[in-house]
Amino acid sequence: MLPEWRKLILPEETFEALYRNHMQVDFPPAELKPLSRMLALQASGHYGVCTYGAVDDMQAYACFYADERAALLDYFAVVRGRRAQGWGSQALTALLQHHSLKTGLILECEDPDLSANMAEARLRRRRIHFYERLGFTDSGIRATIFGTSYWVLERGRVDDVRGALAYVYGQFVPDRVHYEANVFIH
Repeated sequence: MLPEWRKLILPEETFEALYRNHMQVDFPPAELKPLSRMLALQASGHYGVCTYGAVDDMQAYACFYADERAALLDYFAVVRGRRAQGWGSQALTALLQHHSLKTGLILECEDPDLSANMAEARLRRRRIHFYERLGFTDSGIRATIFGTSYWVLERGRVDDVRGALAYVYGQFVPDRVHYEANVFIH
């Protein structure tokens, strides 16, 4: 039997374990929000963690923001030891089927044109193609968040990608001065 996605409200210690044991390994430090901010977002009721399989035997995990105005897949990863076995496509397909969103879904991928080397550029393009195979398209919007540049992809009906992105980033970085100094949508 295939695993199922579970949306969880994680106790602080469980979220911290996911963050330290997986997220800090799976994502570059420049892309990872502080744990305290993620816990505050979860407390808002609009930010969630989903695991594909049980927390103690998960194949993949995802963090996302969703409310009536916008939805952003913030983090998605297949756990180490399960990669390159088809879990990513299977898990993301199941996630997209599991969550019926009122709005379309947006996500960010690191800009391949700004890679440090060819190997990194190939990896970034491979990630973008992965999402494209699952129905995401390039929105044409680019964003630079705390110095990291992203392509913004969309899936489904997103009426105003730029507006949705600005809204979600405003939830992530509520301090206006901090936002204006570190969030740029092109």
